[in-house]
Amino acid sequence: MSELNKSEVSADKVSENKDADFSDVFVTENDTFDVVVRYYKEGSNVFVENVDDNFDKTKKIKEFTVTFKYPNQSDVAQISSSFPKIGAAGEIDARDFMRMEFTRLLCLIRKWSLKKPLENSSVLSVHPKIIKGMVSQIREKIGTDGII
Repeated sequence: MSELNKSEVSADKVSENKDADFSDVFVTENDTFDVVVRYYKEGSNVFVENVDDNFDKTKKIKEFTVTFKYPNQSDVAQISSSFPKIGAAGEIDARDFMRMEFTRLLCLIRKWSLKKPLENSSVLSVHPKIIKGMVSQIREKIGTDGII
């Protein structure tokens, strides 16, 4: 580092702005968003809103709400550490990205309106199409935040 750069960032040149509120730069457990999962079952088939093109809104639809925390940098590190090849250019494919989105779901989920207690084992027992619906809504709400 050059002497000029060192002097520009020296401690005597940086002053704390005590009048401004910068609390919004931190993500806390209170920074959450909800997704509402709507579905119905016909026989052994599950139909999920925004997943199935032939979702019939005239059927007896069930719904539940899931609350997620917005990701912070620690969440990003945890999610990306599960996928070491993400740093290798050109080696990530659509399937890897889908796995990352599911990992993000597990990392950020905080509560749901189902009777069954929220635990990783209970999330893992949810129908895959319903998980796909949750992932889709997370993507709608926060894009790739927490992944990239």
